[in-house]
Amino acid sequence: MDKLSWELLTQIDGLIQAEVLQSYLQANDVPVEIIRETGMPSTYPFTADEFGPVEIYVPKENLERARELLILFNTPPEEGQEEK
Repeated sequence: MDKLSWELLTQIDGLIQAEVLQSYLQANDVPVEIIRETGMPSTYPFTADEFGPVEIYVPKENLERARELLILFNTPPEEGQEEK
């Protein structure tokens, strides 16, 4: 990823939520790069990486569209309205 052509869209806590957002953006034709901050090694069956901060980057030319989609992603559907 070339930092000059990609822009930080948001930071999310948790890899699973980040991957859901990544899928949503990609389904709407917005390329996505996920960057995880790696924590200290864990001896537990799950790692801190699964719950730690994750940065979502998109190409600069897609930033405005990605911001619009992020708002829709974070807005719960109104009661009685079906999700699209």
